[in-house]
Amino acid sequence: MKFRSLGKRIALCAIMLTLITISSGFIIPAVALADDEGIAMSGTFAGQKYVIPSGSSVTSSEIFVTVISGYQSSIGIQMTCVTPVGVNINLSKTNFTLAPDESQSISIEIQTTEDAAAGNYTISIKATPYITNPGGVQVLPEITQTASLSIMGESANVTINAISPDGTPVTAELRLFKLIEGRNQEVAYGISTLSLNAIVAPGTFLAQAYVGGQLLDEEWFEIAADEVKTIELTAGTIYFENPGLLPYYNNNTGELAFINIYYTLRNVYEPVDNVAIKLLVTLDGNTIEQKDHSTIPTLVIGRASGSIDYFPYSGNGEYGFTLQLFVDGNPYTNSQEMTFDVGDNGSSGSSGNSNIPLIVGIVCAVAILLGIAYFMIHRSRKAKHIHSTTKKKGTRRE
Repeated sequence: MKFRSLGKRIALCAIMLTLITISSGFIIPAVALADDEGIAMSGTFAGQKYVIPSGSSVTSSEIFVTVISGYQSSIGIQMTCVTPVGVNINLSKTNFTLAPDESQSISIEIQTTEDAAAGNYTISIKATPYITNPGGVQVLPEITQTASLSIMGESANVTINAISPDGTPVTAELRLFKLIEGRNQEVAYGISTLSLNAIVAPGTFLAQAYVGGQLLDEEWFEIAADEVKTIELTAGTIYFENPGLLPYYNNNTGELAFINIYYTLRNVYEPVDNVAIKLLVTLDGNTIEQKDHSTIPTLVIGRASGSIDYFPYSGNGEYGFTLQLFVDGNPYTNSQEMTFDVGDNGSSGSSGNSNIPLIVGIVCAVAILLGIAYFMIHRSRKAKHIHSTTKKKGTRRE
């Protein structure tokens, strides 16, 4: 009997140990996958040759990878990079989920430190799919893309400015390309910017300025080691001239009433039909709304001024305001973002709350006036009563 009891206890302990091991993740039940399931990775990163001086970076709208899921269920994707010492690859996304047949594009920035050693290297980006189970994580077959990197010991500095025909700074999409082995490779870009600065390896470059997707000006140039160069591209276009903002406060409470965003829209291009102006508003870097402001049937050559009153009803924080210009319903150009910090003394709640002290003051004033009026009327009636009584007493004496 004791032997049988001991055997039962050992069997029970073995079962419990197995359950504990599975729940702890040491034994992970695998998910059955079809033989043709997997992921693919496309894009422009693979097969490229990047030439970067130490202490600089390469970022471009044309450098990206796209991960495509071929699995029949949702999977997680972990992105990792392999680089030499002194080199970093910054990805716009490093961990995300893909549904069946879904894809995700990831922008890439390649950055080198000041002490990165000159030489030729291979860099790579790896996408690892995984499935999370009750017992743990099941890692699936990964995929990798590689590219060549040359770190140069010499560098130069170039600045690209966008200006109007009269020399006024304007916002534009600025792009910088380097001629490498007979092809143009984008090494820097900026969207809705007045200026673009980049540290580059010596060589031949192409600078371009776009507005509304249209190439307005470009220039080829050479730059040598340790040279500092400024390139000005003329954008004969439509732009927001000297926009700004002005806060207005409640005279009675001192609280922020509204923010006035003012601008001058200048057209040095040609008459344009179907123009619309919108206001993009952010709070602490997050978009909270896009307000329709005005429509212009035909924008003639010249200047047109306007303003927008905005009440920061979303609470305290740093508000950002960007004027947007649309032509035929398509984005054309933006202003530089203007920011304003709404603190504790600003109007951070409902717009009606800022008038409460004023309303209370008015009510108190009315109450005081009614009290004075009641006192005067009562006093007048009392005086008439005394006068009438005195007169009656005098009549009786006669």
